Amino acid sequence: MFAKCLFLLSTVVAVVFGLTLRPVDHVDHDFDQQVQEPFDETDVPLRGVTPDCDPDECEKRTWNLTLHRYQNRTGNWVDLALTGDDWGRSSADSNMGVKATVFDCKGRKMIRIHATIKDPIFFPHQTEVVVDDRLRFNVIAGENIALGNDGFTAMKKDTLKHDVAFTSRHLKPDEMFQVRIDQILVSKKYANAIGVTTYIPLEGKVPHHMNSIKTGTWMMYNSKIWRNGSTLKRMKISLDKLKVGDLLGVKRTAGGALHFYINGDDLGEVATGIPENVYGVFEFYGDTTQVTIVNPQ
Repeated sequence: MFAKCLFLLSTVVAVVFGLTLRPVDHVDHDFDQQVQEPFDETDVPLRGVTPDCDPDECEKRTWNLTLHRYQNRTGNWVDLALTGDDWGRSSADSNMGVKATVFDCKGRKMIRIHATIKDPIFFPHQTEVVVDDRLRFNVIAGENIALGNDGFTAMKKDTLKHDVAFTSRHLKPDEMFQVRIDQILVSKKYANAIGVTTYIPLEGKVPHHMNSIKTGTWMMYNSKIWRNGSTLKRMKISLDKLKVGDLLGVKRTAGGALHFYINGDDLGEVATGIPENVYGVFEFYGDTTQVTIVNPQ
């Protein structure tokens, strides 16, 4: 995507400013990570340009392309592309920004392209890059699911319908997928389902009920553990009894065993031979209308 953006921007710049783009033998790339403040271009020397051709001192024109992705109030993800001539205004809160500066250097037209990418995520007051790979909900979810809280919270749009939300990535060995129950609508007298699956969430192909998946799926509904839509075993505790504030979790161990948790208490090994590449999945089954992922410290 990044390469496509650079190509698109270069093409646009060429059209806007009447330039002819020619292939070159070698290109140096400067990719600067966006931190907390707008990038200071004076910190990076322009390669191959003599001081008397500094673009800050020459007559120049600029063109900016900013890409931003966000979730609106209805829960739908929106991709927004902006163009303009004010670099500082758009780069601070954008996922990606590309700026092209066209200037004259001894009778030649030159292009300087500078890009910032807001990923990996930098945390304030830290000098090292920290990649934020905490579990979130996958943007590909059931049509009745809306996400909020930077992807940590999922909620039902229509409280009377079931639907499914997956984790944003596969679970790591011994990593717990744990949610906190935020809201319950008492009507059906049953609620909650959680588990793991090898099913890959695809746009337009998200099941409304995980028990309809007949391969690579382990779920806990009520007091029963299910495998591929069939009952595997019965537990002594039911998920229907959980209340607002309770925690519900699932973990695949490094040895491939499956464990469920309620408020941090391990319910014991319920299955073995779980494959490595499984997603965590929460099904809004019954009365629960909103949950939030709680990443254990």
